[in-house]
Amino acid sequence: MELLNYPTEFGRNRGDFPDLPIVNLFAESADTEGRVVLQSRPGLQESYSLTSDAVRFIYSEPGVFSESLFTVTGNKMYKDTNLLGTIVGDGSVSMDSFEGSTFLSAGDTLYHYNGATLNALTFPDNAATLKVIVGASRLIVIRKETQTIYWSEPLTPSIDALDFAQAENSPDRLLDMLFLGDTLLLFGEATVEFWPTQTSADLPFAPLVGRVYSKGIKNTGAATKLGSGFAWVTDSNQLCLNSPDNVVSTREIEEEIEDAGEVSLWTFFLDSIEFLAIRVGNRTHVYNTLTKTFTEFTTYGLTNWEANCYSNGYFGSADTGRILTWSNDYVDDGDELERRFRVWAPLNMEAVVVNNLFLRGNTGRTPYLAGQYSDPNVEIRTSKDGGNVWSSWRQAQMGPSGTYRKQIRWFGLGVFSFPGALAEFRITDPTPFRVSSVTVNDPYGGY
Repeated sequence: MELLNYPTEFGRNRGDFPDLPIVNLFAESADTEGRVVLQSRPGLQESYSLTSDAVRFIYSEPGVFSESLFTVTGNKMYKDTNLLGTIVGDGSVSMDSFEGSTFLSAGDTLYHYNGATLNALTFPDNAATLKVIVGASRLIVIRKETQTIYWSEPLTPSIDALDFAQAENSPDRLLDMLFLGDTLLLFGEATVEFWPTQTSADLPFAPLVGRVYSKGIKNTGAATKLGSGFAWVTDSNQLCLNSPDNVVSTREIEEEIEDAGEVSLWTFFLDSIEFLAIRVGNRTHVYNTLTKTFTEFTTYGLTNWEANCYSNGYFGSADTGRILTWSNDYVDDGDELERRFRVWAPLNMEAVVVNNLFLRGNTGRTPYLAGQYSDPNVEIRTSKDGGNVWSSWRQAQMGPSGTYRKQIRWFGLGVFSFPGALAEFRITDPTPFRVSSVTVNDPYGGY
């Protein structure tokens, strides 16, 4: 039984190999299969709607205002469905809190919500702010277009003009920051500095001598916490985890980052697995932290995935001002959820007649016992020239509910030779979809 080069990199290949996209599926470890399986992501459904403007940012924190969801759509800020007011700033949005206070910056005015009202906070010299976080119970703010950070007294929203420090190892502007454990990470245009918490009341943070990365960050919003560490997109267009030496991006993703004006980086959870999403141009690449593989999430009818931010089980819509959650079915907000992937077998001089092809998956699992989707179909198309010209789509049945031994198979797919055999599979019927393997030319024809 021959394996049709089941992709192990779960991304696009180099050289003369064709693209091998995996869309709306993710790789999951499967000891019984000897490697991994592809699992379908669930659909998205609307939780509630706010405005017609796209959601720019959502934020919720355990223990803060009863885990209310704060949302920025356009220039409006909401607490759950209640409008708090309008904000100034068209940059990357950041929020953070300590008990009784939530802070916001969108690249301009600094804001404070005290549980009753949303107000602008006085900032030294009335300067614009770039990013806000809370660390060591202090509000920490980057002054825009500078290498300067300011901080407040513990659990105090006001900032004194003398409570500031500057990134010291390089004169580059600060573009982002994170607070991990007891350490402040400052991301500049050309460096990353680590500033541990100090016991001094006058200087609560100070740079750690010898701990500097000579890699900057591409833009504000291109760094995020990930597990117990962090991820960021560097000034050299690489996606790195914890260290500039730990590059996880593929060359193709790096080319997309290089072409993009800005990228955003954020995390979400699915089946208790933390995923890292990088939104670049009109694509959202998703990195599985367990299997260390990439896939792509999209929304049918849109140029990208509708979700563009996440917090505490909720997604913000990049299309309209809606708040979304995972659904229990396999439709995206009532529309199709197309899942597809490709497999490839390079061939040199020999020609191969593909008499039969089998896709091993979760047959007989459709939840629809009657009606349009009671017997869902998987489709296949093939290419003999590396993806330039494709055959028509051909269907194979997955079987109605309970037909667990149903085989997904196609016969008589033709003769393939140089450069190889390329097949693409897709399913749009709203049913669970899992793929364990693809095999060709089974000697018994599946019987």
